[in-house]
Amino acid sequence: MLELRGGSVKGISVYERIQESKRLGYSKQKTAERLQCCWRTVDKYWDMTFDDYQVIEAKVRKESVLGQYDAHVIAWLKRYVFVNFELPTKMVGTPQHHNRNSPI
Repeated sequence: MLELRGGSVKGISVYERIQESKRLGYSKQKTAERLQCCWRTVDKYWDMTFDDYQVIEAKVRKESVLGQYDAHVIAWLKRYVFVNFELPTKMVGTPQHHNRNSPI
């Protein structure tokens, strides 16, 4: 049995928690209260089959548009690893004392 009170349970989808609540005999409204989510979310998943849920989840988890460039970026970083990306102290947020000789 899943513990449905107070927030999310790691590794368990909202769909699975709603289905567990349904199996336990809770109403849609009570399920929404227990999961601390909108009743519309419960209504969306209440009668959904697991296969339908997997199709929806696959659409949500599709690869980032930038994912196709991962290998290129990693190769570039390895090639130019000697470049110093150190930020000036002033940009990091370290307090600076005014130097009369400084142009700023």
